Amino acid sequence: MMRSDNPEFQRQLWLTWSLTRALVMPTLLGLAAAAVALAARDGHEAATHLARAAVIGFVLVVWLYGSREAGASVVDEIRDRTWDQQRMGAVQPWPMTWGKLLGSTSLAWWGGAICAGVYAAAAVQAGVPQWPLTLVTLIAGGLALQALASLLNLHMALFDERLAARGGLWWLLVLALWGLGPISLLGESGARGWWGAMMSGAVLTAGSACLIAACLVVALWRRTAEALAVRQLPWAWPLLCVVLAVWSAGFVQDAAVQGGWTTGLASLTVIAGGLTLLTLVSEANDRTRWAAIRARAARGEWRRALERLPLWPVSLVLALAAALLVALVGAGQPESGTRNLIDAIRTEDLMALTIVLMLVRDCALATALAWRTRVRRPVGAFLLCLLVLYVLLPWLAGALELKPALHVLLPPVLLTVRDAAGTTLALAAMHAAAGLALAAWSWRRP
Repeated sequence: MMRSDNPEFQRQLWLTWSLTRALVMPTLLGLAAAAVALAARDGHEAATHLARAAVIGFVLVVWLYGSREAGASVVDEIRDRTWDQQRMGAVQPWPMTWGKLLGSTSLAWWGGAICAGVYAAAAVQAGVPQWPLTLVTLIAGGLALQALASLLNLHMALFDERLAARGGLWWLLVLALWGLGPISLLGESGARGWWGAMMSGAVLTAGSACLIAACLVVALWRRTAEALAVRQLPWAWPLLCVVLAVWSAGFVQDAAVQGGWTTGLASLTVIAGGLTLLTLVSEANDRTRWAAIRARAARGEWRRALERLPLWPVSLVLALAAALLVALVGAGQPESGTRNLIDAIRTEDLMALTIVLMLVRDCALATALAWRTRVRRPVGAFLLCLLVLYVLLPWLAGALELKPALHVLLPPVLLTVRDAAGTTLALAAMHAAAGLALAAWSWRRP
């Protein structure tokens, strides 16, 4: 539960608040609101402009400034060399999560509350429809971005504290805001489809924002538990993949319940595969960790072995299972069946399985490099190998017009030929077997 006697929350309030900051925030926002209102010609125009300005002010104060403060709460701990004291304290993961998240951004939420109040009053006067849903979207979006900023920096700190100490990744949020265009989506009220059901765009946006915010807060809590050396079973990671797959698959055009299995499984394959690569290059994958997992499994301590397991094998197994089900479900449907998302990522029903097998090869290659003691930078070496395997060698084979060599090096190229699905799958399986053999050799000879 969220209690006010949380020591981390109180500490963040003491670090964040001061009388000057508490007074400067409403003063600046009040001057900005007065300037916008005085520039209008009548009361209705003033209310309309104030509502828009309040939304922009909320985005600047809560989404940008608040996200920066949330990410800095982790970076500052590393720079000040107090992060180890945090991990050795008695505060549990959940109080630590919300105490650091809400405490470090409390000043931003103070400004956001002022902007929200101005927006509510101006929207009522201007007759803005569905303004409560816009307010929900603003609040949920701010919480989601703040949790994302803190999660990125915490995840990076667990991987390499030196990277986090160089400034963090809060600036990625600016790119996210640029790509999402949140301000333009806030006022959208037209009907949109989700799993075949038409609903208001404002309702769908608000619900999506709340769902994403909840997922990111849970992810931050789980990552904080790992940072505090509180071992837990990896159940939240596959659950996150499933939730995101169901949510994203619903936006596919003409997606309906009867075609939901194929669409949802294809979406799960893509999301689980993408998250596998993300965690593969940003999580500890060294030989010591896997030796501990092997020792616990040999003693029959399966729970402790799973608690030490990295996240990428979990999502990889989930992607492989989803790809197998895509092939089975697609094989059992007639050619005229609804296929939607999978039509965009495959020529035949075996394409998802082919891509996942190539992902298995890449994961095995990254693991083999991480287990080699002579490789000082396994992540950099792995990215270089991907550049060679997916870009340089295929480009060279294509330039020399060696199509057989190109198909062997990059089996998904064969997916342009509808009758080559079996050959493509066989080649991908050979790539996966070669990668696993390389990983086994690297384990025996580090």
